[in-house]
Amino acid sequence: MSRGAFGGLLSCLILPFLASVSPADLLVRLRLEHTSLLLLEPVNASVTILNESEYPFVIGKDGTDKDTRIEFFIEKDRDKLASRINKHPLVTNLKIKPGEKGEALVDISSWYDIRAEGRYTVTAVAYLKGKAWASNKEIIDVVKGLEIASVTRNVPGYDEMERTYALRYWSRESKEFLFLCIDEEKTGMNYGVVQLGPLVRVFIPVLDVDRLGNIKVVHQSSSDCYVHSFFKSTRGGVKFVDQTYHLANGERYPSKNKRSETSEKDVP
Repeated sequence: MSRGAFGGLLSCLILPFLASVSPADLLVRLRLEHTSLLLLEPVNASVTILNESEYPFVIGKDGTDKDTRIEFFIEKDRDKLASRINKHPLVTNLKIKPGEKGEALVDISSWYDIRAEGRYTVTAVAYLKGKAWASNKEIIDVVKGLEIASVTRNVPGYDEMERTYALRYWSRESKEFLFLCIDEEKTGMNYGVVQLGPLVRVFIPVLDVDRLGNIKVVHQSSSDCYVHSFFKSTRGGVKFVDQTYHLANGERYPSKNKRSETSEKDVP
């Protein structure tokens, strides 16, 4: 069967589940934080529901009511559905009364297999009283990014555990951003893909990992600002420690508002 024919078959199988009884009952809107992401980076999605039905849209704390729930249909490269990797409910403790609007925030990469490079089409689906209402479709591109530097070190005190720390960059929203990616190649475990902030590629970023598991990254984020990011690697994982801002000579950057250049949400 050809790729196009297979994609058409998938659409035929999925569409009946997405048909709504009345366009005015539930209005579902999907918005993704980013449409271009590094491999294994969180895929944060916002689902907004306007309830114009006569019933309240209620998802309890345990989220186990199959009649009222939020799901996603994620299709990779137009011919393969992303499988569910987490059986727990995506959304819990949400209540939207008739005539009101509510929002749910979900990292869909924690529930669906988006662990391969490629293009994905994402649709959110809200279920109420046995019927389904689909959102708009959003497209995301998952990429590996371009590597600048890489260091492999043993985890302190555990010679059998080796982690690779890589700096990669990628462009999105008309800016280039720097990321720290931590992988354990032997086990296939990923310990984080962290956006460190905007990147100006005049100064080559510096990555240092010492024998005690202290990680330091220095990169240029604007014409005169250099960001120092600190992490700690232990057997249990990799933790964010601090992020500071400096001039080229190493002195602290004078502006207290420099966090606008590198938002706090960029680091754990």
